[in-house]
Amino acid sequence: MAAFTREEFSWRSEMHWLTKTKAGIALGYSALLGLLVGAAVTTQTLYAATAASIREYAILQALGIPRRRIALSVLEQTFWVGLAGVSLAVPTIFGLARVRSSSARGWSCTPR
Repeated sequence: MAAFTREEFSWRSEMHWLTKTKAGIALGYSALLGLLVGAAVTTQTLYAATAASIREYAILQALGIPRRRIALSVLEQTFWVGLAGVSLAVPTIFGLARVRSSSARGWSCTPR
């Protein structure tokens, strides 16, 4: 037997459900799959943007712009694509969390 504070019990309960149950493990795999899909989409977006500008990069190289500067331009595009993705994802996540927390307040585990 053991006695726990509210925070300790909450932490132990969360860790049990996340690591010892199939639902928690599936949630972890879903999060990992979401990260992989996000990385793939970002990679494809960057590839498409770079492939669309291949003629411009060839012109820059023909004008004598060093390859390093062109590579920095591609990295800058990478930064902006990533920033756009994060700026869309963060408000969406917070909005979904707010909707979830407001809908969870109406639920009750006690019988009526």
